[in-house]
Amino acid sequence: MINLLSIRNRRPRRILRTVMASIKSARCLTIFFGLLVMHFLATNLSQSSSAHWTTSQVKRYSSGNSSEHNQQIPKEDSLDNLGKRVRGSNTRNPNHLEINQSPDAFVMDRLHSRNMQDGIDTPTEGAPWTRGVFWSEKAEATVSIIQGENSLDLTEVIKENSVVNMVPGCGHSQNRLLTLQNGCRVCCRYRNSLDLILGEMYAYYLSQVLHIHNLPPTTLGVINATDSKWDAVRTNMTIADWSASGHHVVFSQWIPKLAPALLPQVFLKQSKRLHPRRVIGMDAADAAELVQWSDLIIFDYLTGNMDRMVSMLVNKQWNSQIMESPVHNLEKSTLTGQLFFIDNELSFIHSYRLLDRYGHYHTAILQSICIFRLQTIELLQRLHRDGDIWDKMMDFAGNSQGGNKKLPKLSRKNVGILKMRVVEILNHVENCKKMFLNSDS
Repeated sequence: MINLLSIRNRRPRRILRTVMASIKSARCLTIFFGLLVMHFLATNLSQSSSAHWTTSQVKRYSSGNSSEHNQQIPKEDSLDNLGKRVRGSNTRNPNHLEINQSPDAFVMDRLHSRNMQDGIDTPTEGAPWTRGVFWSEKAEATVSIIQGENSLDLTEVIKENSVVNMVPGCGHSQNRLLTLQNGCRVCCRYRNSLDLILGEMYAYYLSQVLHIHNLPPTTLGVINATDSKWDAVRTNMTIADWSASGHHVVFSQWIPKLAPALLPQVFLKQSKRLHPRRVIGMDAADAAELVQWSDLIIFDYLTGNMDRMVSMLVNKQWNSQIMESPVHNLEKSTLTGQLFFIDNELSFIHSYRLLDRYGHYHTAILQSICIFRLQTIELLQRLHRDGDIWDKMMDFAGNSQGGNKKLPKLSRKNVGILKMRVVEILNHVENCKKMFLNSDS
């Protein structure tokens, strides 16, 4: 009996021990899984916090000032609205060049101070065409330049070869396309006004000083009907109503395979503005054209040329579709896509006389772009610093055009206008930096 009772008493104890062991195991498992979940959550929270801090730092460092970063970029205006704003704006001292304040040393150490000061930012993966408000090296590489005779070579070619053929062409009714004895074809621009001849030549000299290679090689010449090199085309000269001798003309290299150029689509959209955000995802052909357009707008602003974009804006009041037509005096190579800025005869002299009436159109067009070629802006900065833009143009005329120093100088007033317009361009570049340097371009 005693043994039986002891056996019976042991069974509940075993069951109890088994149950207690199970409970302990369950607690261990619960604790284990609980610790595992807590570790997982802690790890993710740590990573999330770290990522958030990094983003905050980037925003703060990129802006240089957290309050400035939160400022809203002004809404984009159309060319017409910009023109109205310019007409109603207060005049500023043209000799004042606004310069952005440099970021503090702490920020400069993290954001490459030299690039920040130059207005260059490292391109993002989604926007390789720009670096800040300047075209990137990749964008510059898309532009193909036709290598032709330089102006000095063209001068020598014309001196050494007779004219064997002369036909209408090259724009104006009195202009003619000449074929020389060596087979070279040259445009001869004939004008009764010396101011138009000067405007064409001055524009070419400026393009060379700024390394803008979108004008055909050009040189100054004089018609001499008694010279035997014109014997084969004397009848043609009479038909063209050219003077017998002593008349100044402009010779420029004839460029084959040219077609009319249209206004890029970015200028036809509602905002009509070119800035770093606009070129994200753009293909290479469009980028190559816009790189050249940024130089075109700066070039026409400096020369005051009324016979290209300005004339189209003026005529828009009578023809609402004119902006979709070919751009006046702008051609595009069907071989390379290079733009050619032709017929610049209204530059400087004639156009500067009309700035009071039409200058606001130039300002509106300039304000429609906020991407520039770095080389062009650096050259303008140097010319502004040294104050010798006109001297550089005349140096080119003397040294690179066969010693050509026959052209009279621009008036002191017009040289002053040219220098003032250099400053206005540089001020505009600085304003673009403030708006777009730290944006997600």
